[in-house]
Amino acid sequence: MKTVYSQKQMSVAPELWGILKRWRQASQFSNDGDWLFASPVQLGRLPWSYAHVLRVFHKAADKAGVGTLPTYTLRHSYRSWLNAVGTPFHQPAG
Repeated sequence: MKTVYSQKQMSVAPELWGILKRWRQASQFSNDGDWLFASPVQLGRLPWSYAHVLRVFHKAADKAGVGTLPTYTLRHSYRSWLNAVGTPFHQPAG
């Protein structure tokens, strides 16, 4: 884990949990201990690379007609959605 806070449990919406379970069942890398988003290029030994995810993200944004977006857009959008439904957020002390 990157930090002690990375070990904390977090809730996942049932809809997202269902999507992730279906993805794992359809994946060629679905054994316990496999990466959830395993890279076929790396034969499942590593997750998809950031560069690959970024290319796919940019292609999707372009196809949607919104141009090139930085990935931090996802973070800020998600935080806004959490705020809209009253999800508490606090920074750890220190």
